[in-house]
Amino acid sequence: MNINEHANFFFFGKTFLLSNSCLYKFTTRPKKKGKSTSSINHSQIISCKSKGSSPCSPALYSAAQMSSQASADESSHCNGSFHEESNENGSDAEDAYLPSSALELEQIQKAFTKMVCVQEVPPMMIECPIFKPFVSSLNPFVELGDFESLKNDCLKYYETEMMKIKHVLRNMDAKVNLSVEMLKNDAFGDILCLTAHFVDDTWKWKKWVLRFQVLNWESYSGAIVKSLEYWGIMDKVFAITVKSDIFDAETLEWIQDYIQKKTEAQVKGKLFHVHCCAWFLSSMAQDAFQEISMIVDKVRDLIIWGKSEPVWSITNSKLKEALDLQSRGQLDTEFVDDSCLLSPEEWKRLEGVSKSVDKLHSVAELLFHAKYPTATTFLKNLYDLRVSLELDFPNSCSYVNTILEKLLQKFDRYWEDTFLVMAMAAVMDPRCKMFSPERDF
Repeated sequence: MNINEHANFFFFGKTFLLSNSCLYKFTTRPKKKGKSTSSINHSQIISCKSKGSSPCSPALYSAAQMSSQASADESSHCNGSFHEESNENGSDAEDAYLPSSALELEQIQKAFTKMVCVQEVPPMMIECPIFKPFVSSLNPFVELGDFESLKNDCLKYYETEMMKIKHVLRNMDAKVNLSVEMLKNDAFGDILCLTAHFVDDTWKWKKWVLRFQVLNWESYSGAIVKSLEYWGIMDKVFAITVKSDIFDAETLEWIQDYIQKKTEAQVKGKLFHVHCCAWFLSSMAQDAFQEISMIVDKVRDLIIWGKSEPVWSITNSKLKEALDLQSRGQLDTEFVDDSCLLSPEEWKRLEGVSKSVDKLHSVAELLFHAKYPTATTFLKNLYDLRVSLELDFPNSCSYVNTILEKLLQKFDRYWEDTFLVMAMAAVMDPRCKMFSPERDF
């Protein structure tokens, strides 16, 4: 292979060649009279020390000799540094390029650890036989270690970041709103997820998970209080949002009394417990479907339902599909047992319930598909939802009206507990002021 085949990577007037694990760089001088007229007039061989490799490959060394009349001490020594020739005056301008310092190697190690923790890179990649040569090709001095060392680095990174979060939470002036979620897992059981919502000192909205824990024997309330004491934000809690099926009234009252020992509750604790709107809409839809569960089971036998998750929005979508096929006369009932067929009265009940649940779904999309839904948005859309459900009474059968009455009773209980929170925020909105609260109240 000749020099022209090697020298094919140009970057800002310099040519770089890579062979094995050594990096060779050829720098060019302006042409002078009586000198070589080859494509590379003057060259130096520069290499980085690497284990088990010769300083210079024969092919590259020959190419260097063919392209310049470099001095012997410049071409025969590979001492881990390079001398770059100045293109302006032709004199030697020596810039020592020493092997990566201990500080640089430590920074590389920290950067890789952060990538594993933040980007969820598989830790076992560090022992991949292809990954290590790749890292060595970028910097032959980097040793990332093995899986155990990476594990220890990740734990150290976690502790460091945790101390930063502690400092931010303990020293900020803002109040914190908490949200509690309970996840179910067949292998581990109940998993508690405690999240903090607040506006930091730079007026940026933050959402941080404070605790993600499997509850083997510890109670929900005990785990929450323990976490608040650990992060040092017991006196900063303003409100807590939970699903009504997670805690009973006594548990919430115990948590509230415990927190009020550290700080004074706002509005005598009336704003402490905030119901989860997503759970509220979901529970209303599930209650409606429960009332017509036998009809829903029949519909499952009429159309291809699949093995979808028992999510109420998916159920409503399938019911609407069945209603559409029925209205167009395209519902295939040839191989369906007569016991699975719906009567005209059942189709009417199904249509009425699906219509009401579809309104719940529309409101849910407006509220939860928005990136930053405000309290004013919640206030307006929830109020419109109640009015819309009331308007369904004259056009529905007595069976559906009974279901609507139960849904409105549940809505009123939620509205009574949550209206004050949304109304206070709406008053501060210059677009609403007192108009929305006066109208919706």
